[in-house]
Amino acid sequence: MKYLAVRIALAFLPGMRLTLEDLAGPEAIQVTSETTHAQQMAVTKHAVKSFTLRQLRAIDRMQRQAHRQIAALRLPLLILYTPNDPVSTPEGARSLYATAGSKDKAIHEFAESYHLILHDTERDTAVKLIVEWLRKRAAPE
Repeated sequence: MKYLAVRIALAFLPGMRLTLEDLAGPEAIQVTSETTHAQQMAVTKHAVKSFTLRQLRAIDRMQRQAHRQIAALRLPLLILYTPNDPVSTPEGARSLYATAGSKDKAIHEFAESYHLILHDTERDTAVKLIVEWLRKRAAPE
């Protein structure tokens, strides 16, 4: 029913703004091991407070296209994911990794983190992994 309501609103009110809480309902969305989406938005200066229906449709399309087009990817690829993510699934991350056409690819799970890995308890480990991964692929000085 909620999906149908969003589709109707999208057809008639594409500029209508929604928060993630509007979409999820009264249940808090956990984005770090210690904070919900609403709590994190209050302290993150670059947080996006709401989205238009048009933006949400574009994000949905990009996600679906990524799954279809990643087989053509030939660039190095690093995927970081967590089993605690309320937005994406471990299966989705592993599927992207398996489907990616890149010969130089890596995937890493952050078992204790949530959606905002770089704001969570494993931040330092994630940053170190990203920096090392980039250094290995950087041109020699």
